[in-house]
Parts: sequence; structure tokens; C-alpha cells
Amino acid sequence: MSQLHQMQITFAPEQDRLLFRLTTGGRQIQEFRLWLTRRYVRILWQALLNMLKSKQPEQFKQEPSKTAALAVEHQQSVAKADFQTPYQGGTVFPLGDEPILVSKVALKQAPNGQQILCLHPTRGQGLEFNLDQKALHPLCRLLADASNKADWGLNLDFAQASELIRQRGLN
Repeated sequence: MSQLHQMQITFAPEQDRLLFRLTTGGRQIQEFRLWLTRRYVRILWQALLNMLKSKQPEQFKQEPSKTAALAVEHQQSVAKADFQTPYQGGTVFPLGDEPILVSKVALKQAPNGQQILCLHPTRGQGLEFNLDQKALHPLCRLLADASNKADWGLNLDFAQASELIRQRGLN
């Protein structure tokens, strides 16, 4: 997959799902469309928390530094992100025009050590992409905002995420 360009997550009330759209840069802008159910939003949130935790410098992996460091990092990252530019859809749809229904969420390690987020349907092709720090925190924010609009009661705010990491030590 080419370089990540833009992401958008919206609530589709008629589907009771979140529509996750992302585009990649290049000569032709590719757009990937995925449906996320409430269950898989919760699973995705846990995977994102695992990614955040694994990216913490060693000196911040102990309590209470970890929680504070994650919260500060999140605020700084989100403050730098561009949430104002309107989403521009792609011209090429590698997974098809219709969104795929995500039924598998996983993390895997690239040969260079970076973590890759994997979102797949039950059958067929899915999406695997590297989320660097520049994109990871904004994705958390988009997911939390869309989940709040869906009124699913998931409480995906970052303060609670930091507390969850502290309590469970997600590994």
C-alpha cells in the first residue's frame, strides 16, 4: 500500500456501523472502505492501545509514567493533526466500491520492526497498513468521536484508555 493520505470515520445509522475510509497518495488516489461493527470497534480500540503501549520509550513503561506519557503524547499528536481539510475520496477502489465488513483485527510486525494494523473480512482481501505515530493518535481520535456519535456506550476517550492500560497492562 502507498503512503497513507487521509482517514475518515463516520457513523451510518441505517447500518448501525462505522464507515472507515482511508486514502493513499500517489498518481492515482486509492480508497479503502471498511464497515466496523460495535464489537470490532472495541477490538480495534484494544489493538490501537497495544500499538500505543508498544511505542512508548522504555523509561515510560512503568507506572505512573506510562499513563501520563501516553496522555501527553496523545494531546500533542492530535493538536498537530489536520482535522479541518475535507476528506477527498479516491479514484481507485482496490477492495471494491462497497465497504468490506471487518471480522478480523490483528497486529503484526514488519521486518523493519514497525507494527502493521490488519483489518480483514471473513473471506477475501482486507487491508494492512503501517500506522506511524503521526497517524496512530488521530485514528484513535476519529474512532472515539465516531463511536460517541453512534451512542454505543463504549467510552473510547483517551483518559479511560490510559487508565485501561494502567489497570490491565495490555500486552
